[in-house]
Amino acid sequence: MLLGLVVGRSLLSRLGWFVAIMAALAAVVAPIGYWFSGGVGLACVGTANGLCVVVGVLALMIQTRITAPHLALAHVLVGFFLRMGIPLAVCMVVYLRKSPLADAGFVFYLLVFYMAALAAGTGVMLPALESRQVKRY
Repeated sequence: MLLGLVVGRSLLSRLGWFVAIMAALAAVVAPIGYWFSGGVGLACVGTANGLCVVVGVLALMIQTRITAPHLALAHVLVGFFLRMGIPLAVCMVVYLRKSPLADAGFVFYLLVFYMAALAAGTGVMLPALESRQVKRY
């Protein structure tokens, strides 16, 4: 209930909190990336964070529209494809092309931001789920 008061119920408010959480994490991880790999490490952090923010925002926007109970499976599958399928495909491309991002540890940064995006996305969706009325038959 307290999370609903902080985050708010509007989609724009939830998206703003999601982006703010991910930006704060990027500010923490960026010096680590620079320390390990210099400018390429910063590129890894920016690419991984940007990818997770874009797919997270896209998933939140689309999943907010899928509210019917009979579309629950579609809700899960859309979120699963967007949040996991796209980052996994990008990670494969980075490693198959043997880019400098792969040498700088792109997959590790992607894992950090992926897990954070899942937690933040779940956290900002909870107030919306709490506000829905469940019909009991």
